[in-house]
Amino acid sequence: MKSLMIAALLACLNTVFCSSANALLINLDISDSDVRVGETFTVNVGISDVFGGLAPLEEVIFFGFDVVNNDPVVLQYLGATVQSPFLDDSAFFIDTDVAGSAFAGIPNTPANSSLVLASLDFLALTVGNPSLGIASDLTDPNEGLGYFLRGNLDISKQIQLDIRAAASGVPAPGTLPILGLGLVLLVVGYRKRSAVKGGGLKMDR
Repeated sequence: MKSLMIAALLACLNTVFCSSANALLINLDISDSDVRVGETFTVNVGISDVFGGLAPLEEVIFFGFDVVNNDPVVLQYLGATVQSPFLDDSAFFIDTDVAGSAFAGIPNTPANSSLVLASLDFLALTVGNPSLGIASDLTDPNEGLGYFLRGNLDISKQIQLDIRAAASGVPAPGTLPILGLGLVLLVVGYRKRSAVKGGGLKMDR
């Protein structure tokens, strides 16, 4: 009888505290689907189904990952912005590019089923098909998506981009005011020439 009660208790504790987790759904969402040479763009790192298969009392407490840029000739990594409710801890970890913490934890609620960890900024340098992404080394206790009960889960993913040549014949936004000023000067110059010609005709009469 005692053995049955102990087995039932262990099964209950396993359900509450140690439920197995499904693989995390990692999203790398690009702010611009048509990236051109000379443009900057942002990649938002998100996680879907954060608490899938995990215990109701589970909480997310931190994350950490490295930025993967397989072709720095084509892409330049500019930096990252850690998103709320995480605090930016990147400066504290030499071997981790982007890190954030959320103490006293992000609880397992429907509102927290999806989280945006950070936004990564890049500059397109030349035409190409580079791959970029994130990688976490679970031998490093500061990397992965960290849970209070479950421990760290891997958050590694890569995507491939198509960097195209800069659009030709379309003025850059910074040149538009200059073009507008040029048109104004042309109109003023034309009016002055018309006034001079008109005055000359009157003097001849």
